[in-house]
Amino acid sequence: MQVHETSIPAESRASLGTRISWGAVCAGVVIALSMQFLLMLLGTAAGLSLSDRASGRTIQNGALIYMGLTIFASLFVGGMVTSLLTGGENRQEAVLSGLVMWGITLMVALFLGAAGIQGGANVVASARAQNPSWEESARQAGVSDAQINDWRAQNRNIAAQAQDPANQQAAKDAATRAAWWGFFITWISMVFAAGGAYAGCGPMFRVVTFGAVGRSDERRDDRSFGAAAHA
Repeated sequence: MQVHETSIPAESRASLGTRISWGAVCAGVVIALSMQFLLMLLGTAAGLSLSDRASGRTIQNGALIYMGLTIFASLFVGGMVTSLLTGGENRQEAVLSGLVMWGITLMVALFLGAAGIQGGANVVASARAQNPSWEESARQAGVSDAQINDWRAQNRNIAAQAQDPANQQAAKDAATRAAWWGFFITWISMVFAAGGAYAGCGPMFRVVTFGAVGRSDERRDDRSFGAAAHA
């Protein structure tokens, strides 16, 4: 019985390594977070400026819509930057790089949000430890007993309303709607990040190349062609 030996090319045995450009991904994350921060500041300034001219319900709905548009725009630009700074990628690899950028941006945003909530809880806990009684703190601040009694009655009313089954059901419905909206916004933001990476892929959309660089490349190609012809 003859055994046929098959030679494997060297390029097939060598490891190709990773094709992802982590520098480009990190740049896309930084651009996405920075753009989202700037747009949030713009939205906050606009909302405060219009707070006296619109109802609270209108401002709330406008803030939710603006927040979604801000997330979509920042992730689209971040995905495009990631693709533009990655060299030699095809469409599929560009989309995957955009998805990686989206995932890292989401994790960073969640971490920052959790850190902010934890910091706020620590501040509240520290304040309660130093001033266990809000009534005593109010008296030290010069608040009258009548006002303190009024606040105490309001707190009892709020506690009673929280125990109302109708209010509990309304709070549950609001939390359910918020969870579904968060789910859809997260998925749509992933699509925008991948779309931005797809839009920035390939030679059709690149940063402007200066003429000097192009002429030097042409001269280099001419010299290479001449050397090959003489050889």
